[in-house]
Amino acid sequence: DRNAHVYVVGADPSSGEANDYCALQVIDITTQEQVAELRIKALPRMFAKMVDFIGRLYNNAHVVCERTGIGQAVCQDLDRVLM
Repeated sequence: DRNAHVYVVGADPSSGEANDYCALQVIDITTQEQVAELRIKALPRMFAKMVDFIGRLYNNAHVVCERTGIGQAVCQDLDRVLM
């Protein structure tokens, strides 16, 4: 039962250009196992929406997002737009 577990989403944004992919993984803190991952080319705003959706899907998971460079825009969208 997913609701009985605590999850964290680790997000690594990128520009989505050339060979630069965005990536995220979901870790089940209860079992200490990786339960999902995503590697995709996406613009920062779209990646922020994906992180938000997946975080909500996994029991309102805590999100840890790399925030240097392009990651700052993703963090701002998560904080100010998607809350």
